[in-house]
Amino acid sequence: MKNIVRSSLFVISIVLSTLAFTGTVLAQNQLKVVADTGVVTLGPNQILRVTVGAGDGNDTALVRFRQTEYEPCLASPKLCIRSQTISNPIVLAPHEVAIVDAADYVVWRTVVLSNRRNVKVTGIVFDTSTQRVVTQIMMANTEVDFQ
Repeated sequence: MKNIVRSSLFVISIVLSTLAFTGTVLAQNQLKVVADTGVVTLGPNQILRVTVGAGDGNDTALVRFRQTEYEPCLASPKLCIRSQTISNPIVLAPHEVAIVDAADYVVWRTVVLSNRRNVKVTGIVFDTSTQRVVTQIMMANTEVDFQ
């Protein structure tokens, strides 16, 4: 009888420790918003380019890009969503970079999601006809969760 109780306790402790470990791993892999361009209006021959680098550490980073294209709403000064896409997860090793562009003469917003807060994010508006940077975007770092 004592052996059955000990065996049962042993099995329960293994199950609980496995569940605790799995929960920790899942929590670390959750993607959260780490940068946001805000709404950017592009002119002719301009693109919005957002670059994400994994940084100098030893850990990989998981990133996704969520892009929203806006258009004027009918009979209103507001903007309406025209299209919204989210990239597949991208795994970045240390010193690797991922880039996403948004083009056309429209209003765009790009949000960067990652499992690491210390990824390096840069946003620029680039003129393809002059091959020059028009402006550098201040990427807002936010604590909002994306689901």
